Amino acid sequence: MVWEDEKGISKGGLDRSRLVLSGHSDEITCVASDHLLDIVVSSSLDHKCLIHSLKKGRYIRSIIHPNEYPIHLMCLAKSGEIVLYSENDFTLHVFSINGAKICSCDSSERLSCFVITPDSEFLITGGEKRVVTIRHLHNLEIVHQLPKMDYPIISLSISPEEFHLFAALSDGSLWTFSLISSHSVKQTIISSLENI
Repeated sequence: MVWEDEKGISKGGLDRSRLVLSGHSDEITCVASDHLLDIVVSSSLDHKCLIHSLKKGRYIRSIIHPNEYPIHLMCLAKSGEIVLYSENDFTLHVFSINGAKICSCDSSERLSCFVITPDSEFLITGGEKRVVTIRHLHNLEIVHQLPKMDYPIISLSISPEEFHLFAALSDGSLWTFSLISSHSVKQTIISSLENI
């Protein structure tokens, strides 16, 4: 459902839904939206990723997992790429907003989370192997891995100003990595690539 803002609150104090977006036949696992792209993207255990218009709720297209596996994780980049992941094969898949497959790679682990950097250049993943992995979004090549942590990673977040990366671990601890600035991170990643 897409909800009205404060102007749409009914007299009884309850929110009124503006649009109901439908199309999945099983549990929805992830939802992402971008108002500039005017899309809302949902993924499901029914192996589909659905794209709807955010403003009008109009169905745009479906992206089917290449092996028709349930989709457990999904993320939307500001530039329109959509990343899908299934625990059934541990494979990451990147698609364009138009549904064209860009690339795929085996993550070699059961992932529990991933985020895309605000500049849409990198995908950062974490999971059972206790390592934060940074990959180029457009080819999924590994650029850098942070040192192994004490416990599996269950959540990742990047601060809005891109100064910090946060990793929540299964033991309840929160690790913070200073990125200094997105420019220095980009330079570090580019330097790492040049040395490969």
